Amino acid sequence: MPSLLAEAVAAEIRNQPDWRLVGTVQAPLDILSAAVDADVLILGATASTAYPPPICSQLFGEYPYLKILVIDSANGQVTSYWLELHRNPMASLDLTTLIDSIRQLNEVDPLP
Repeated sequence: MPSLLAEAVAAEIRNQPDWRLVGTVQAPLDILSAAVDADVLILGATASTAYPPPICSQLFGEYPYLKILVIDSANGQVTSYWLELHRNPMASLDLTTLIDSIRQLNEVDPLP
């Protein structure tokens, strides 16, 4: 994810009084350790990213209650995933919609 977008998303998350930003990572191996304390994990995507990103299966295997939001800034798309790789494409990439989407995703019961 471009650093400017990552900074904007992090700033919006910090502005939410009931959320805590666990941290940001750059290296793929660090994603696994960051997921330990996360309810929602936000991943950046590139034009060559497969959907779902391959790391999702590994993350759900270790953290079945995790929800993942993938931001594809090149295409302006946001997609959420949760247990068993349920997929929900979202309309657009603007910060207000993104924050609302994270709230909704956090409320999903992964084991209905």
